Order: sequence, then structure tokens, then C-alpha cells
Amino acid sequence: MKNGTLQYETITGGGIDTITNDPIPVVSAWSEPIDCFIVTIRHTNKGVYQDGKFTVSTYMIHIEMQSFAANKVKITDSRNKDLGTFTIQDLQFLDAVQKIKIVV
Repeated sequence: MKNGTLQYETITGGGIDTITNDPIPVVSAWSEPIDCFIVTIRHTNKGVYQDGKFTVSTYMIHIEMQSFAANKVKITDSRNKDLGTFTIQDLQFLDAVQKIKIVV
């Protein structure tokens, strides 16, 4: 079942050019959208700090089994609402059901 999309951050470049000794800049980009199933674990607007408020959100995302190695994802629901950009907290390859479970 699909109820959203996931994009993962790709990072290329970085390091030192061996000929000129100049630094090579790091370039980040987002992958093409991947269909996914998103489950909200926690979503609250009750976070408060001195100058305002913030939202605390935790999601579990399932995608089809594939080669996957990322640290950061952007998720969007089926109505094109941007749910946010998140650092991956847990990644499990569920071989028995050919899915990848991502917790952000």
C-alpha cells in the first residue's frame, strides 16, 4: 500500500584534488521520489522554547527492498504535503517480506 513518497539525500564530492591540492566541494542532492507507506508514530505541536513553538514528529516508513544507504530522508504524504526532512534513526532490512523499515 502506498500513501506517500520518500526521497533520500545523496552526497558526492569532497576531499582534496590530487593535482591542484584544492578542496573538492561536497554536493548534496535528493533522489527521485520512491513510493512508500508512512505510519505516524508521534506528532505533537506542544514543544515550546523561549521564542516560539516546535513540532515533534516520529514516522515509520516502509519501502520496497532495494539497495539503500542514506542518513537523511525527506517524506511527502499522498496529498503532496511535505512532512519534513529527517535523520534516519533506525534502518532494518525485512528480508522475509522484502521491505525496508525506516524510522525517523
